[in-house]
Amino acid sequence: MIEWNADALIEADKRFVWHPFTNMREWCASNNEPLILVEGRGALLRDSYGREYIDGNSSIWTNIHGHNHPHINAAIRRQLGRVAHTSFLGLQIHPRSNLLVRLSIFSLRTH
Repeated sequence: MIEWNADALIEADKRFVWHPFTNMREWCASNNEPLILVEGRGALLRDSYGREYIDGNSSIWTNIHGHNHPHINAAIRRQLGRVAHTSFLGLQIHPRSNLLVRLSIFSLRTH
């Protein structure tokens, strides 16, 4: 397991990071110890002190396949070798086009 300097992570977070939907005055208060997540595998998350948590979040932005899924990680690595990110504004890339075709075929089969 990688050793993390939790105090340095917390200090840097409070100094340089803005958290949407968060009361930053409370977040940055000296008596607040933010939860700094550093690893995830399956449904478990680990913080900078090595404590484990079940990721029970059931709202948007949740990874439904678990953290560190080997098939998803492999697909991300393959894509990073081609292009990491492009705008969707008047552009298309092969994986996106391929996914849209596959989704439309699935949609036709279910209707």
